[in-house]
Amino acid sequence: MKKNKELWLGLGLIWLPVLYALITFAKLPAQLDVHFGLNQASNGQVEKLLFVLGFPLAMSALHALIYISSLKKEIVNPTFRKIERLMIPVISSILYLSLLLKNLYTDFPVVKISGFLVGLILFFVGNYLPKQVQEDRKSAPRWMGYGFIIFGLLFVVLALFVV
Repeated sequence: MKKNKELWLGLGLIWLPVLYALITFAKLPAQLDVHFGLNQASNGQVEKLLFVLGFPLAMSALHALIYISSLKKEIVNPTFRKIERLMIPVISSILYLSLLLKNLYTDFPVVKISGFLVGLILFFVGNYLPKQVQEDRKSAPRWMGYGFIIFGLLFVVLALFVV
């Protein structure tokens, strides 16, 4: 159990927002908006039950897959290992709650939050690209890491001030 602490912590993070979804289940519309354009207009919907249970199931499977694959090839950098293993649970929890809140309160800025998350992901990836994270793999060129960091910061600025 202690060895798989990050796996169980991640699964708990993924399923924690489902409690809020179950509490507000009666208030949610039958079709939930799950995809939005830059103008915050919905252009994709899904059934309520499929979203409430299907999204966490898919994210749990993805988290378990990433966790198991990270056990097969040992990651040298312990900080990157934690970021890699907890990135999907944190992002999926934030997006799940954001989509729920957007469907409950139409003025919720889900596009800003998703743009901000994309920027953070690019920033973290750019930070670790030039570093060696596995023993048998070469790190990426530094210019590529700088590019990811610049685009990540650009996404964060655009999400906060433009969208």
